Amino acid sequence: MTYASLMVHVDNGVESDSRVTLARDMAATFDARLIGIAATAPDTWAIAPYMHGALLGDALDMYMDLARNNLAQAATDFATLTKPRASRCEWRGEMGDPVEVITRQARAADLIILGRQPHTNAVWRIDVGDVLFAAGRPLLLTPPDPALNPVGTPVLVAWKDTAETRRATLAALPLLKRADRVEVVEVCRDDDLEEAGARTADVADFLRLHGIAAGSQARPRGPVSAGDALLAAAEDYGAGLIVAGAYGHARLRQRVMGGVTRTLLEKSPLCLLLSH
Repeated sequence: MTYASLMVHVDNGVESDSRVTLARDMAATFDARLIGIAATAPDTWAIAPYMHGALLGDALDMYMDLARNNLAQAATDFATLTKPRASRCEWRGEMGDPVEVITRQARAADLIILGRQPHTNAVWRIDVGDVLFAAGRPLLLTPPDPALNPVGTPVLVAWKDTAETRRATLAALPLLKRADRVEVVEVCRDDDLEEAGARTADVADFLRLHGIAAGSQARPRGPVSAGDALLAAAEDYGAGLIVAGAYGHARLRQRVMGGVTRTLLEKSPLCLLLSH
């Protein structure tokens, strides 16, 4: 199993160039096609509600031109950064809602690479959860600071015995095969350590059948949240990538009460490979 086609989101944020560079290098490693994608729409909320007639039309034209210029600049940035692999790169830029465009175009990719934090400008903003639920593809999320390329780094598989985590682990196999080392970790209650140890050992055995040398451990959660315990485990392990299932509980509940996915999205200094 490998990645034959990667897709990376491009915008005008300060993190976009490092994200595209990481995607370009990953595409070279896997000899994969790389699709750059961008979408934006006029910021109609910026148009004063008392405008009408010709004045409203002029304002709309101005914001349409701004959106087109944003897309053109994103295309130029992508072409510049991927020039060494131009023959294996494609550009897809559209006027429209970024989430809708990305989830529709996701059919063309094995893996979608997005920034973890929402853009500060609403016209570029993407809700990662919306993409996870609608795209039907795993996401590789890059942190706000320039991210270490996860290929070849130690990988922590944040195990929870759910369909989402199983899908994430399968989606990560090409990266796990190239990892320096892999550790399957389940954070659990003290009274669940034995069963959690058996579950993670089972997953490690499964990975070994795919030619991946993997260790396993059950880790007591202690006084912190499960998400914080996983981040601590990743730091202890020297991981460059965390693989996890996303939104195993109702998303609204996670937003209100917190959860592992929310913690990882808010705090992880590493790349995340998530699947729902």
